[in-house]
Amino acid sequence: MTGSVPESDHDFWGACVPGYLLGALDDGEFAGFERHLAQCSRCERELATLRPAVDALAIAVPQREPAPALRDRIMATVRSEAELLSAAGADADVVRAPRRRSWLPLFALRPAVAFAGVATLLACAVLGGYALRGGGAPGRRSERVIAARVESPLSLNGTTAGVRLSGNTASLIVRNLPGPRGDRVYQVWLQRPRRPPEPTKALFVLRSGTVAIPGTVKGVHQILVTSEPKGGSRVPTQAPVIVTDL
Repeated sequence: MTGSVPESDHDFWGACVPGYLLGALDDGEFAGFERHLAQCSRCERELATLRPAVDALAIAVPQREPAPALRDRIMATVRSEAELLSAAGADADVVRAPRRRSWLPLFALRPAVAFAGVATLLACAVLGGYALRGGGAPGRRSERVIAARVESPLSLNGTTAGVRLSGNTASLIVRNLPGPRGDRVYQVWLQRPRRPPEPTKALFVLRSGTVAIPGTVKGVHQILVTSEPKGGSRVPTQAPVIVTDL
């Protein structure tokens, strides 16, 4: 279907924004959306608007392995609504002044994008944190967020964390992370099979936000965070407080 959709058709490709952020597009949709994105500033803005919501959902609850048909059911709903709105004509794309202020910022977007975002995000939330993994060729540069395991006592403070993957690069996302005790910092480590943890230069003291992880995560099966002396360590001196299984 996507082969017949021109890259200039914002009605169709705009509805693919949530699926792109969740890594839930198939190969044809992924390639077509990226071609459209290269020439569409509206979709760039919508990506920036929706990304924090997708990140927050991904680290808010534990992830579970989804049923095989889950992704297909969710994306079928998103596509069918986008097609209905597209068939309704140009008026379906007109945003009229709301009678009252909505509590959901997504409703400020055009209807097709708003519905697609709400349908996909609510489906993720209601299903208790299932991870949507798109099919397609390995190594393609799609983004996804993997929830991390927060160890006690941080888990008792409402701390949540996750890792955003984009190709072979990654960044750590933390929420409500208390500062380490004393004159210490948090340090990120990369764990490859049958090798000791590799230190990175990602040293931080941050309550909520994103930390870029330098280097490639190709071949890494865990990303760890420990509390270390200021300036970092060459080997971990304490047990990990955050563990992400890739």
